[in-house]
Amino acid sequence: MDRRAAWHRWIGGFGGKRLPALITGIYLLCGGVWLFIVVRVVHHDVAMILEDAVYIAGTAVLLYLLLHLGIRTLHKKESALRESEDRLARILETNASGIVVYDEAGMISYINSAASAILGGERSKLIGLRYDDPSWEFTDRNGAPLRGENNPVDMVRINRLPVYDVECNVSGRDGRRVILTVNAAPLLDPLGKMVGTVTSFVDITERKKEEELKLRKLLLAMEQSPSAIVISELEGNVEYANPRYGEMTGCTVKDIVEGKIPHDGMIPPNVREIMRETVRSGNAWRGEFQCCRKNGDVYWEATSVTPIRTAEGDVSNLLWVRDDITIRKEAEEALRRSEAAYRAVVEDQTELICRFSPDGKLSFVNEAYCRYFGKTRADLISGGFPTPPREQEFLEQARRRAASARDASPIEYEIQVMIPGE
Repeated sequence: MDRRAAWHRWIGGFGGKRLPALITGIYLLCGGVWLFIVVRVVHHDVAMILEDAVYIAGTAVLLYLLLHLGIRTLHKKESALRESEDRLARILETNASGIVVYDEAGMISYINSAASAILGGERSKLIGLRYDDPSWEFTDRNGAPLRGENNPVDMVRINRLPVYDVECNVSGRDGRRVILTVNAAPLLDPLGKMVGTVTSFVDITERKKEEELKLRKLLLAMEQSPSAIVISELEGNVEYANPRYGEMTGCTVKDIVEGKIPHDGMIPPNVREIMRETVRSGNAWRGEFQCCRKNGDVYWEATSVTPIRTAEGDVSNLLWVRDDITIRKEAEEALRRSEAAYRAVVEDQTELICRFSPDGKLSFVNEAYCRYFGKTRADLISGGFPTPPREQEFLEQARRRAASARDASPIEYEIQVMIPGE
């Protein structure tokens, strides 16, 4: 491209649009010299001389036209090329990504304004620097030096293939450390020979800081969570456990991560198989079961297991959220026993005992009540009080009194009831 542009400039400097006339004039001058020699030396007849003169004039006109057409075509191509180069330059200059072109020796031959801003230096001072200049201090995301085949430019130079999304840290000329995501590709000439490398990169320093802040917040939330949180592999090997899990199980972090203590609890085999199938299919599983602490104490857990997916949608890990529900389970068991004892006492009574709401609907009757009326418990509860019409007004007053009473003292009253068959 540079040689062609130089040729175009030389042509333009030599005469531009006047060049066809200049070359045609030279041609005519040479033709005139030829005719003079023919007349003076060869002594051709007049007819032949006129024929030569007509030929020279005709070819001169044709030469002029061809040169004029060629020069005009060349100017159009030159103008189109210049416009294309200007458009490309504007695209490169206005691109938000940094773009750097390295020559065959690995030196910077072009750098756009975004790249010079990201790298913190003047363009004139960056041109000519090598991609592996020690002052760049290239490192990977973990701070390890990027050398040889780990450098994106070296990857392209070695393999002659593009590379994408290589993250690296670099020191700018202004002393700042910036985090870049780099794409690089080879520059090939028309014959396929590699003549350089082009790289484009984006400054992701702020984005990485935001991601790191979010990660710290998430980690802090997990560390301070009142629930035990565990991240494991699909096979069950623990990769992370928060402090609460250690408090709940009595295990140390080392015990948990190294898998010295079984952590899947006293889950029945059939339930465990259902849990595994559920999470393998990508769904969450929830359940309650007993576990054993490190010291041998048994406690109750409420556990949810949620698959963690990769960006491609594959399940890579499992998130366990586990809560100690022993106190709740003990309270539920105490309530169950209390209700069972209450029911046993009530059922053993020979008196008629029932419980009803203010609207007169029965919610409980004891066995003596059922025997007395000769109905099943289900029939009595669905039918309400078996009272005659004349007692309805009195019963309604009693209900209103019970509903408006502020104390829990019992209210006694007598009513008549209708016994089936009497």
